[in-house]
Amino acid sequence: MQDCPDPPRRIGTDYSVSLVKEQVITFKKTNYKHMKSSISRATHSGMIINRARFHSLPRLFGVTFERQKYKHMKTPVGIITLFFSFSCVNAQENIATGFGEGVAVATLTDTRLDEISGLACSRVNPGIIYVHNDSGGEAVVYLLDSLGNTIGEMELADTPNRDWEDIAIGPGANGESYIYVGEIGDNNGVHQEVVIYRVPEPENGNTTSQAIPEKIILTYPGGARDAESLMVDPITGDIFILSKRDSLNTLYRLPADRFEDGEAELEELIKLPFTSATAADISADGSQILVKNYLSIYYWERNVGETIAQAMGRVPIELPYSPEPQGEAIGFRTDGKAYYTLSEKRFDLVPVLYKYTAN
Repeated sequence: MQDCPDPPRRIGTDYSVSLVKEQVITFKKTNYKHMKSSISRATHSGMIINRARFHSLPRLFGVTFERQKYKHMKTPVGIITLFFSFSCVNAQENIATGFGEGVAVATLTDTRLDEISGLACSRVNPGIIYVHNDSGGEAVVYLLDSLGNTIGEMELADTPNRDWEDIAIGPGANGESYIYVGEIGDNNGVHQEVVIYRVPEPENGNTTSQAIPEKIILTYPGGARDAESLMVDPITGDIFILSKRDSLNTLYRLPADRFEDGEAELEELIKLPFTSATAADISADGSQILVKNYLSIYYWERNVGETIAQAMGRVPIELPYSPEPQGEAIGFRTDGKAYYTLSEKRFDLVPVLYKYTAN
């Protein structure tokens, strides 16, 4: 495994990454007899993942692994490959101590919640967590309590779920608190338009409701992108999307006042020194930012008067993370003193709600 080059002092500066020969990492099944076989390429983009976490993966998935060149790989039943194109942030060897290790709060028992791809904590009803499934799921935002129990749902009427990938809370019309849902997934990079929906937060978090959302159709400069991370700045109301599949993930912005236009092109801001971002969030007071990929969580503190791009222009700190089968959801608790993560159901492992509390 090659050494990681020193990252830039500022993310917006030139940062060349030399690509190494494409390889796959195959995992041979040992414990999960019913694990389905799937094959996908895994590429290293001149970056390495945290060694301790890499070597802990067999324990996590109950598998053993070996590396081999793709062209020589055969496909026996029960062999899977995982996409590893993660991060190379110099500061990551020093895990931040501002938050403790993850504590398993609950195993989700609602069988409908099998492909959770977004998580956000209510700012109107403290203790309520909003989640949703991704592509092909119902056009529904599910309401959980802080112990992972399903206590309600909100249906987005006349709305498809082509590939919902993240959810966020932020200001909307007249300063009310809104739920934003990002239909921003595009694994194959073929959709020229993505959509963000928004609805006011329900006043009573324990009821089932239906709402017709507002929406905006968005395009990227330069063409289609895959993304799974959506944030809304509670201070300015600006909306942010973070790309996933480029070697250096790109931050895009939609100014708050453009939402009512119905259509807009996103503004490209900065590139970040990691890849495969799957979720993001901004704390309710706007002072903290989180981004996660499959093996790491990155954290920034935002100074008074800074934009989101200025704050994220600094090298991030890595926070504690208990690797999940396919973790694609993260969100701050309303007070900003804890964050939660959730995974999709994979390898017959039921999703577990983890909480990380500030020290």
